[in-house]
Amino acid sequence: MSPRRQYERPGGRVDDQSRQRKTPVLLRGKPLRRIQREIYQRYYRYPHRNLLITALPKSGSTWLENMLLEIPGHFRWFPRQFNRQTLRDPGFHELPERELLHPPPGYTVTKVHSGPSEHNQNLLREVARPFVILIRDPRDIAASWVHFVQIRPENAFHAETEGMSIEERLGHFAATLLDGFLSWAIGWEAAAQSCGGMLVRYEDLLADTEGVLRRVVRHLDLSLPEKWIRETASKHSFKATTGRSAGEADNSAFQRKGISGDWINCFTAANIESFRRVDAGRMERLGYAWHSAE
Repeated sequence: MSPRRQYERPGGRVDDQSRQRKTPVLLRGKPLRRIQREIYQRYYRYPHRNLLITALPKSGSTWLENMLLEIPGHFRWFPRQFNRQTLRDPGFHELPERELLHPPPGYTVTKVHSGPSEHNQNLLREVARPFVILIRDPRDIAASWVHFVQIRPENAFHAETEGMSIEERLGHFAATLLDGFLSWAIGWEAAAQSCGGMLVRYEDLLADTEGVLRRVVRHLDLSLPEKWIRETASKHSFKATTGRSAGEADNSAFQRKGISGDWINCFTAANIESFRRVDAGRMERLGYAWHSAE
């Protein structure tokens, strides 16, 4: 039998091993997504392998995350243990030391709700990578949260707020979450600079998406063309992603209304009183003052 016949398959194709493509040894046995990330890590030469966003729920962090995921070669990465945590858990979203110091292969974008605990601050100083802290008017967070909690049965507060009116849910937010949310924002405002964080207001991102995105990219030590800034901001605008104009509400949608200051449309006098009692002047420090008539 000729050497060629030895490698013939029943279908008549030659199984000539010298012609077959071989997977490089370093990539064998790895999932396709990991292989893709490792290839991108070798192709692109970004200064940081992980871009971190921390924000309170309903503060626009998914919006910012999706825009940063438009950077070529980047993938979403979320610490696995956070999937089992809720806002009720002590140590909620305490950053994992091993994974943050040594991120997964490739370039990733991570959105978390991690607060300014001593552990998180020390770890971020050790990691020494720039990151973004996104804050929003706590009253607008509450106005969004009262609808969001009802469309997510898996939410830790869904069962106990089911059947409540909007006024009652706002009162529940003030009694259970507001103090912690204010402390979260005040803590990060004080610690941001020393940890390498950039404090971004949702309201500023909404008013000047291109300008704020440009500053965020610069803070993350990235150099991206103006065309990328313009196209990314346009692609992820409220109108482009929902088909609705900003202010046109859909209370069953994750992106409900896309505006700031909406809290004034749903707070009652009792809600304002309960929020001001918990606030104790902290919102003004964050730049969210109460007007004298409120």
